[in-house]
Amino acid sequence: TATPTPGFGFAATANGAGSVVTLSSYTDNTTNGNEGDGAVLTASSGGVLNVTGDIVGPTTGGTTTGDTFTNNLGDGLRVLADNGTITMQSITGTTFDSNGGNGLNLTTTNNGLITITDPLAGNKFDSNGLNGLLVNAQSGTIDVDVNSTTAANTFTNNGTSGTGAGLQFQTATGGLINTDVAGITSTGNGGDGIGFFLDGGTINVTNIQSNIATGNGRDGLSIVNSNGGVFNTAYIGGLTPALGNDFSNNTRAGLFFGGVTPPTVTAFNNILQISNNKFDR
Repeated sequence: TATPTPGFGFAATANGAGSVVTLSSYTDNTTNGNEGDGAVLTASSGGVLNVTGDIVGPTTGGTTTGDTFTNNLGDGLRVLADNGTITMQSITGTTFDSNGGNGLNLTTTNNGLITITDPLAGNKFDSNGLNGLLVNAQSGTIDVDVNSTTAANTFTNNGTSGTGAGLQFQTATGGLINTDVAGITSTGNGGDGIGFFLDGGTINVTNIQSNIATGNGRDGLSIVNSNGGVFNTAYIGGLTPALGNDFSNNTRAGLFFGGVTPPTVTAFNNILQISNNKFDR
């Protein structure tokens, strides 16, 4: 009997200066049950990869399957810009369930750039082994908004006891994340509902508003900032109850601020206001 080789369901790679790959349509594809990641999009060494059409789930009442990333041993969808540039139009209504790693993994290294033009909307991230969504700028920049006024993103039962998160954002020195987190539901995850972890680098969040992050194994919202990291957001919550977050019934804390011990280079959390949130038991 042969041992399966950890492979991908689908892989697109732009490698080297002058290499440009454009996917004008990625529709009704199932990348399920692979030995490695479900799908991998990579730009490296100056390469450019563009996804100009939507990665989208099935239409309500329709007959199409939509795009799904489920039951893979690695990540559902891994997007890696390693000194390359990746631009995607949108990811909406898509299922990222029961993968051994992350549901969706966005990672930059060596000053790579990932831009998702439209906000993530209506996606489902359930029962992944690590995080539902990982946004990981080790160096370079990731621009992605996780908000929707029409269809909420849901993150449930990701990670295991005390580890993994519904959404995890992390930077190292030289990394930059620009995002907005609003209107999401993140419940029953092994670690945090929403986690921001800075080991240097900068995370800019427009606002953290109207979210439900309850019943998680660690914190509802965790901001851990070390090594000269800079975390910026205007509001955690808002001026009215409708803009507030529900961070109730989490194992450790509703909202947790922390850093490494012993302290290294001073880190900064710049938050204009924390208001109209629930921290109940």
